[in-house]
Amino acid sequence: ALTIATDAVDIAMLSATGTADATTYLRGDNAWSAISAGTANEPNFNVESSADQTWEGSAYTKFVFNTLISESDTGSFDTTTNYRFTVPSGKGGTYMFAHNFVIKSGKNWYVKCLQNNSTELWWSHSSTDDGGGSRVKTHIVVAELDAGDYVAWWKYSGSSWTSGGSRLYGVRLNT
Repeated sequence: ALTIATDAVDIAMLSATGTADATTYLRGDNAWSAISAGTANEPNFNVESSADQTWEGSAYTKFVFNTLISESDTGSFDTTTNYRFTVPSGKGGTYMFAHNFVIKSGKNWYVKCLQNNSTELWWSHSSTDDGGGSRVKTHIVVAELDAGDYVAWWKYSGSSWTSGGSRLYGVRLNT
């Protein structure tokens, strides 16, 4: 049984509209709303790199996310050529992405997330020598995207850098 303090919800409204179940939720204004079936936090995806990635040089290159773990909208994440997420038709909105990667060695690296290969959503930098030990870095970004927009993750290194794997999660937030 669910117990709710009487000051948290308008009890008269609750008794007039019924109780919450798996298809409804209580909004911030104490009104009940229906959850659209099949659209809660979709699209979403989970991808990873299948092997360590080593790179050198003075140019940005894409993280290679070539292993699909899960995906709600088939084909929204390209794991074969472009290694990027594309917002499906009719699914624009607020998205959250979380990128985890392991640095095995290297220093002077940069990581950035680009929308449509031009708009920088975020970037990160480290000039610290990792001393041969593995460290996990996590970056999170929230962005407003329209249908057809795509997002990709890029890396740059001023020295030799080895990543011990990378994982990326993305989800459209219900707002």
